[in-house]
Amino acid sequence: MEHTGNFDTPWVYTGPYPSKLILARSYPTASLAEVRITFEEVLSRTPELREIFEKTFQKSASNYRSFMFSIGNAHTDIDIFPGIHGLPEEAILRKQLAIPTSLEITHTYNHNFVHTDGHSHYRLPHPTDSSWLELLPQFENISEAHSALIAPFRDDIHISKIGRYFLLAFFLGTLSRYHPTHWLGMMQGQQNGDFIMPAIREVMNIIQANYCALIIRELEGLS
Repeated sequence: MEHTGNFDTPWVYTGPYPSKLILARSYPTASLAEVRITFEEVLSRTPELREIFEKTFQKSASNYRSFMFSIGNAHTDIDIFPGIHGLPEEAILRKQLAIPTSLEITHTYNHNFVHTDGHSHYRLPHPTDSSWLELLPQFENISEAHSALIAPFRDDIHISKIGRYFLLAFFLGTLSRYHPTHWLGMMQGQQNGDFIMPAIREVMNIIQANYCALIIRELEGLS
């Protein structure tokens, strides 16, 4: 992750809609050497795996479908949509996404640009004395309509998309090395009985589909 700069380039909508503002964000890597991160924690923060995570663990993932719209140097409106298990209580949501207590979180059924059956909303004012980009929660784009807010790991650690994919691939590599029989069974679709097996198979699928593309894009950016 040090070699990639722990770097993401998401975008937010801005006026006039559907104009986009591309953001360049890099997160510190100095504290990553000593941190302990579990497979479940990474799985929970991977938007492509949100649905399988919530079905497997029967709780909300630590990433949330969202819509973000920035108005110049004024403010960013952030909408948070529920998943299979809805949204957690406001106090938990604030803690997970580091939403300041000074900002009001409201529930609404109205949205100017996307369909909603009800969602949470808050407005983040842009300060004049610092970069407002640093105050945005970590997020990545998952479609033209929606983004995903990514909760930080413990100790306010943020890991980029390619970094989280690397960790997922590392976990799979460890599994194949130390439990080759189970790994072979999963590869052949014969391993059943463990509640987490469908999630592991889905991790295998997204690693095969997306990880190489992320690496190639990173190399092209460095060339």
